[in-house]
Amino acid sequence: MAREGGLRVTSHSPKHNPELATLLHFGSIVEHTGPFLEFPARPVSYEDWYEPHFTIRDGGFIDVPTGPGLGVAYDPAIWDEAERI
Repeated sequence: MAREGGLRVTSHSPKHNPELATLLHFGSIVEHTGPFLEFPARPVSYEDWYEPHFTIRDGGFIDVPTGPGLGVAYDPAIWDEAERI
């Protein structure tokens, strides 16, 4: 619909953790994305229970993860500490 209307699509999420992977994959395949992606303006810290950490490279780019699934790997120890609900 956006393409037919001559509009660009801009992904929107304030996340910088594994949840960002879905938007990066979406933005990498949609032909008519805008030039921006929301990303925290403040310095961010990253947890050690997942990788890759999404950081802005020179030129304003963020790499799309390429591993299995969405490309995010989790430390198996987090499941040992998880609460069963």
